[in-house]
Amino acid sequence: MHVSGRGEDVAVVLAAGFAVRVWLIHRYPIVFGHDTIVRLAKAEHIVLAHQLPLLQAVIHYLKGVSNSVVVVRYFMALVGAVAGVGFFLLMSDLVPREAALEAAFLFIASPRILTESIVPNQEILMLAGLAFAFHFAFGQRWELASVGLGLACLTRYEAWLACPVLAVPYLGQSGVDPRTLLNAVALFGWGPLGWIAYNRGLTPRGSYAVEWSANPERLLRWGHLGAATLRAGTLPTLCLAALGAATFVEKRLFETTAYQMLVAFLALFLIALLFSAHGIDQRGDRGERFVTEREAHIPLAGMVILAGLGLSVLPRFRPEITAVSIAVGLWMAARYVRRWSSEPHFALSYQVGKYLDRHVASREEVAVLARGVDVGTRLDALERDHGPGAVREALRIIRSMGTMPIDYDRILVHSTLGKDRLRSYATLELGRLASLGAPPPAARAVARPHWVVLWSDFAPTNATEASLAADVTAREPRQVFEQDGVWVRLYSLGGTVAQPYA
Repeated sequence: MHVSGRGEDVAVVLAAGFAVRVWLIHRYPIVFGHDTIVRLAKAEHIVLAHQLPLLQAVIHYLKGVSNSVVVVRYFMALVGAVAGVGFFLLMSDLVPREAALEAAFLFIASPRILTESIVPNQEILMLAGLAFAFHFAFGQRWELASVGLGLACLTRYEAWLACPVLAVPYLGQSGVDPRTLLNAVALFGWGPLGWIAYNRGLTPRGSYAVEWSANPERLLRWGHLGAATLRAGTLPTLCLAALGAATFVEKRLFETTAYQMLVAFLALFLIALLFSAHGIDQRGDRGERFVTEREAHIPLAGMVILAGLGLSVLPRFRPEITAVSIAVGLWMAARYVRRWSSEPHFALSYQVGKYLDRHVASREEVAVLARGVDVGTRLDALERDHGPGAVREALRIIRSMGTMPIDYDRILVHSTLGKDRLRSYATLELGRLASLGAPPPAARAVARPHWVVLWSDFAPTNATEASLAADVTAREPRQVFEQDGVWVRLYSLGGTVAQPYA
């Protein structure tokens, strides 16, 4: 793994990070996840509720270049490769070059980080920005650190916690006076401040990222995320991280500025985790005890940093141990992707999308009958915590985004038909809160589509969907896809247009 210079090291890390992601993308072409699908399906939008806009802006403009989801996934592969370079440069500030290079390969093969970075998740873009920000800050190259930090801060709110961490050593070098304070705010706060100015608040009205809570159950988030971090690490990497932690204490590295900055950022992250407004329960609904396991990206990166430190003190067998950890990481990543993309709704959506691309004629339209979007539970919690006004604002956001059933969005992402020809007529299920906010759009006449896609868990949300379902249930499906008790039936209604549905 040894090469002659840092430039060649960077090239090797970049090529390896990109190549392994491209391999996974083509080996497993199904886009998994929920937020990933929403980002791709809502590519016409740049701001999606509370989510920071950088990744969505890229998706928005890539959509103008190509309708293929592969283009976005290649961009994510490139971001992941660049994040590996940033991690290598960061590790070069902490350990000898050879150990830094080997740690970069551990980062590339970190199963969870690798898996989540082949679909449009924000975390890998945040890690890339943070890695470069800390690297340049360690070298007191503050303008470059500002660029990396700002990009990270426009990707995930967790990155905001690094702003004071980088500002403190800057002020320590430059002195504390009104001018340097303003410089520090401009250098390290331009991303968060720009977002707050745009929204006239921390998030757009009706959405939330941070909330106060004194509920002690939130402390369980630490245990949940710690367990997720351990599950996502390979055994060799965990052993190396343990060795690195012992070395960190033995050599009193906590007294060095670089490690103090990293530890401070991790500590702030753990504290902020208690105040995230997006806790979930085990069913995926709003809750107190858990957060999405994607939050483990920062602890996972910290674990690989410790593993790199452990590598730096290994007297023997360092290349062999690194190679084993890489192999195990790639195997775990492939297993994760295979398991997630084989979930019936993901797998069937991909098959349906590709079938429609092959069989639907150029001017034919398709209606998708899928399980509707029930936002009543989330709105109930929002009303309880923030009042009816917050619910009205949330409904405004939801309706402006044109929220559709997720199984419709999945087919849309994997098909090239586009929203003009692939349609859903579902309306939101609001439960007892249906009377709040603006009324839903009035029912309108809909001409019979040429094709109807019917999911097994479909239930009509309005008269139009009920009429479409009644029209096809007595027909013979043109194609049936089925997996693990979930099925999708495709009906061809021919080219004639009957009486419009009301």
